[in-house]
Amino acid sequence: MLVLLYNYSNTQIIIYGPKSTPRLIRRGVPIKLITIIAIFLVLFGLGCSNSTATEVTLEPSTQIVTAGESFTVDVFVTPDTEIAGLQFDLEFDSSKIQIDSVSEGRFLNQNGISTFFNSGNIDNTVGILSDVYGSAIGPSSMLSSESFATITMSVKEQATNTSTIFLKNVIISDPSGNLLDFQVTDLILIINEVPVAVANGPSEVNEGDLISFSASGSYDPDGVELTSYEWDFNDGTTASGLEVTHVYANNGVYTVILMVTDDQGTSTSDTLMVTVNNVAPVVDAGTDQTANMGKEVVFSGSFDDPGTLDTHTISWDFGDGETAEDTLTPAHTYAGSDVYNVIITITDNDGASTSDTATITVSEINTISIDSITVSVVEDYKFWKWTRVYGTAEVKVVDATGNPVNGATVSGQWSGTTSDSDSGVTDSNGKVTMDSKRVWGSEPRTFNFTVNDVSHIIQWDGGTRSDTITYQ
Repeated sequence: MLVLLYNYSNTQIIIYGPKSTPRLIRRGVPIKLITIIAIFLVLFGLGCSNSTATEVTLEPSTQIVTAGESFTVDVFVTPDTEIAGLQFDLEFDSSKIQIDSVSEGRFLNQNGISTFFNSGNIDNTVGILSDVYGSAIGPSSMLSSESFATITMSVKEQATNTSTIFLKNVIISDPSGNLLDFQVTDLILIINEVPVAVANGPSEVNEGDLISFSASGSYDPDGVELTSYEWDFNDGTTASGLEVTHVYANNGVYTVILMVTDDQGTSTSDTLMVTVNNVAPVVDAGTDQTANMGKEVVFSGSFDDPGTLDTHTISWDFGDGETAEDTLTPAHTYAGSDVYNVIITITDNDGASTSDTATITVSEINTISIDSITVSVVEDYKFWKWTRVYGTAEVKVVDATGNPVNGATVSGQWSGTTSDSDSGVTDSNGKVTMDSKRVWGSEPRTFNFTVNDVSHIIQWDGGTRSDTITYQ
């Protein structure tokens, strides 16, 4: 037989069981949990057992959070003996954190039995969660470690530093109604202040410019150094560091993002809008040239654009009404003599264009030619009836107007009695003299000289000339 007496004046519960003397359970125990335990004992009987220390901890025991962040705390029970019911209160600093909800954990129903759970009363003004309790309904007890309750909390926006969450008024009972000894571990909450990111750099630049960005204005309100600075330039490229540089290859408006991270792994970002202006290409039409009418002239243009992602169109105006497109090395033949201004224009895909001019001087065709060639014989030496002689050829070169050409290299071939080649350079009179080898003999000897090449800055017309003489 079991008898439970409640002393209202002293807030005491006295239990009488078989072969037992009256036993004081606890003074100041909330009537709700005692009622549950009493019902359990009436239904399933009282036994006598010795209790050992059970651990009740707030887990994780240390937690790092930031202002405005939600987090959860588990009231974790590690039994050292069988447990049938539990109650606790929670105290916290309401100026820094608040409780949003309380839900039952798996500790009581881990064996699949029915449970009774009360989520308690939340007072976020005072900073108290009271009367959270629960018990298994039926002949069951828990020995496995598990969460008794999960508490969802949030950090207030201006909260800083640390805050401790305390377990209070913990009551644990075994299936026999014995109140168990326990050890409590509170929770230390580290409220990490979010770092401040400050991205500095120019707001307007030209494409191709080397730009410097700085995160030196960034800081951690906790007073520690930031651990990383990550930059995203919004053009597919990134960089790391307190001070970085970057070149934009195309014009546009870019949102530069700086992400900084503190020693606790908390990150925050800042943005900077950068307007990148288009830059027209720099163009070169090539060197000035001279040419003859009817001769093909090849031009060589070039350009440089700091906007390396730009595309371009190329156009040429040869100054004689003719044009060319989409090549830097066009070829053109002029039909008339004149001085022509050749213009190349490069236009990028943003509409910016630049031109440059080269001058080409086109002349009527001017050639040089062989005006005359005279071969004679010189007696070099005579002995009895033998003589030693050689041939000498005088060649005159003139231009298209008949004026003598100075400095033309004339090359030719001797034939007849002797066979050898010779060359020489014309003088101011346009003349050059070339001699053959010496030849002994008494019989007639023939000397022939043929011009086969004339080299000069003015083109040779290609007309060969020759002359022959016979020595008797």
